[in-house]
Amino acid sequence: MITLSQIIKKTCTQYAEKIAVVDKRRELTYQQLKEEACQLASALLSRGFQKGDRIGILSANRVEHIVIDLAVAMTGLIKVPINTKLHPKEIQFILENAKANLVIGEISLLKTINFTGDRVTFENDYNSFL
Repeated sequence: MITLSQIIKKTCTQYAEKIAVVDKRRELTYQQLKEEACQLASALLSRGFQKGDRIGILSANRVEHIVIDLAVAMTGLIKVPINTKLHPKEIQFILENAKANLVIGEISLLKTINFTGDRVTFENDYNSFL
């Protein structure tokens, strides 16, 4: 059986120089997407996250969201996507109910919740987390 991780790596090799994702801030080729996803996957594992741990994503559409999706697939972590339009109490409930170990997202959204686990903001922490 072929895994999602294998599909990602094959596609990124086959279309390495083609544009894979674009948002208002930046664009990545398939090669760059693969490299950043592998870098994030490595960062998550080196910080002790293990297969089955839950990672919350609280973000509008952006390149990093795709990178997180791929890194989670590569590591066996579980993605907990959260709608940015939800009330902070609903977001809090989702994170607690899912037993999320980490939440990654936009600072404007993360500052509205009382999350006791680790958090990474795109604006301040994401690049150094990698």
